[in-house]
Amino acid sequence: MTKPIIIDCDPGVDDAVALFLAFSRKNDLNILGITTVGGNVPLNAVTANALTTCHHANMNHIPVHAGCGRPLVKTHLYTAEHVHGKSGLGNAQLSLALRGPGAQHGVDFIIETLHAHPQKVTLVALGPLTNLAMALVKDPSIRDKVEELVFMGGAIYEGNTPGGQAEFNIYNDPHAAHVVLNSGLKTTMIGLETTSYAQLTRERAQELLTLGNPTAKMVFDMVELMHIADLDWGKKGCVLHDVCAVAYVLSPQYFKGKACHVAVEMDSPLTQGRTVVDWHGKNSQSAQVFVTNEMDTEAFFTLLFQALSTY
Repeated sequence: MTKPIIIDCDPGVDDAVALFLAFSRKNDLNILGITTVGGNVPLNAVTANALTTCHHANMNHIPVHAGCGRPLVKTHLYTAEHVHGKSGLGNAQLSLALRGPGAQHGVDFIIETLHAHPQKVTLVALGPLTNLAMALVKDPSIRDKVEELVFMGGAIYEGNTPGGQAEFNIYNDPHAAHVVLNSGLKTTMIGLETTSYAQLTRERAQELLTLGNPTAKMVFDMVELMHIADLDWGKKGCVLHDVCAVAYVLSPQYFKGKACHVAVEMDSPLTQGRTVVDWHGKNSQSAQVFVTNEMDTEAFFTLLFQALSTY
């Protein structure tokens, strides 16, 4: 049966690649809509990038709705133009979408779509969790309409923001993450330990060009800035963080992990946004999140390259 999903994202290079993976699996995923949230670049840019990615993939029938442009409590959005480029899509030259976003706010779109769909819906979150937190606060009854939340964010150990304590998405809105992770939703966390298996080396990136289609070439052009930034963090190549969340929805058998209690540090100036993962089950609180920590790298890249070869 085709799985109905809503993708909440902040494109971003790896978000765009994640969208291409999702778009390629029409027989497996029914994408009910895309909502955007300020993150990798500001809200106007991430929304334009979501629309442009849909346009490039001939998926203009998918609704795109802009959501929240700032965190719930924090006053400053920490963007990553140094990683994703000013536009958010690296060095890629793309034809701009011919349509704008839907008039409805992304939070209201999530709520309305969940209530309207006859099946439970899987939420795939690739950016800060602001939109989902707002939706849950505005209408807590949507919890019964969600099959699962799969989010890319958090870390068991080190983060990837200044200071190294917090992962980017959770750092940007720790208060939203606290709301979502304590909402009672069935939740899977795809954190930095898992996404570290998705390092697109220069050798793998060159293989994109052998696929011989404009989308694969576009991905090749997009990842260069991200590749340079990730090398600075000691990686072997561009880390396709957000693609891992879509890969999990498609093929959870490629991943390993276990249920853990996860808390979010909201207040400390040193560790704000850190996900405190009780990996060894030492506290008495319930294990409310399935936390992944391993992924089959070869299976992941086979899945991705097969997807990109279909364009």
